[in-house]
Amino acid sequence: YYLCHPSPSESPNARKARVELLETLNFKRALKNFPASLVYERRMISYLVSHPKDYVGALKRLPSRLRLLFVNAYQAFLFNEILSERILSHYPLNEALEGDWVLKLKEPGLAASPFKASANKLEEINDGIKGGRLALALPVVGYRTTLSGGAQGALERSILEREGVAQRDFYIGPMPEASSAGNFRTALAPVKDVEFKLNDRSATFKFFLLKGSYATAFLREIMKPKDPVKAGF
Repeated sequence: YYLCHPSPSESPNARKARVELLETLNFKRALKNFPASLVYERRMISYLVSHPKDYVGALKRLPSRLRLLFVNAYQAFLFNEILSERILSHYPLNEALEGDWVLKLKEPGLAASPFKASANKLEEINDGIKGGRLALALPVVGYRTTLSGGAQGALERSILEREGVAQRDFYIGPMPEASSAGNFRTALAPVKDVEFKLNDRSATFKFFLLKGSYATAFLREIMKPKDPVKAGF
């Protein structure tokens, strides 16, 4: 997929080279056709020329941070799927249900100490969420993550089943450096201390987000670009 999937944002030569490799699996020809700018792809292809079908070895030609980024990106996809399913199921985002994970919020907005919401503590927990001391959390699935309980846990398990992935799959034996134990992330990303300044042809924003939240996601909601890729998102 990394070698053969063309992107509409790259050059026609790059797209053509990827499609041809997908159709032929001719790595020697691909090494000639892939543009020099595709440094990492060429590293992998060069390895596969001399080590056919050793795809694990080819992936190891990539920097370890990039390999881990692939795993983290898939974890982010699963998190978004879990969040979307919770919304579609009309479960609250600013209130915990029995079995939900909850995070204590420390100053300056850092999340720590996850715990599960129990039935006899729900009122106290939800008061803490309203007061900004606690936050509903969803799992970033990894090999050590404990899924939510209750109705939310059923949603999470159904998504993993639909994707054909298990938590143990996030431990990658041949590449332990690309493994991910998982963690938790708040379901909502509160934006605090928002300031902005309008200029003649631009605007400057200043704001505070919890750790793990993305400033680009907040700015995208403000800008509403027709083409997020062209706009830099």
